[in-house]
Amino acid sequence: MLEHEMAAMVRYLHHSIVVPSIGRGPIVDLMETRAKESMAHAKVLGNKVMALGGHSSVKVSEVFEPGPQQTTREMLEEDLEEEKKAVEEYLELLQLVKDDVPLEFMVRSIFLEEQAHVESLEIMLREESTTRRGSK
Repeated sequence: MLEHEMAAMVRYLHHSIVVPSIGRGPIVDLMETRAKESMAHAKVLGNKVMALGGHSSVKVSEVFEPGPQQTTREMLEEDLEEEKKAVEEYLELLQLVKDDVPLEFMVRSIFLEEQAHVESLEIMLREESTTRRGSK
């Protein structure tokens, strides 16, 4: 999960820089906030690994680089798919830590944030497609 959070941090930071929209301010703010949240998740996970006697990795899961023609919608869709993967991975992790109450609470907390990210991205994408249909 740590590698996933590191990749999310990189992806969101990159998206905040390259978002191409005219009204990019709110999207940039969202992406920067998500990058910071991913960094916070990585710190929590990394510290827990260290507390349990492990070694916190600096590896980053692969981050897709689509090139300069990616639209804002494509970025949001990419982020949604990655957030859905994170939700699934945290659900799997919850099964592994269910007998360790403090660890379970930590994972649940991150899981809830990831689920909220999925839902907010779904709403944003739904609103954008609704807005486009209404303007035709």
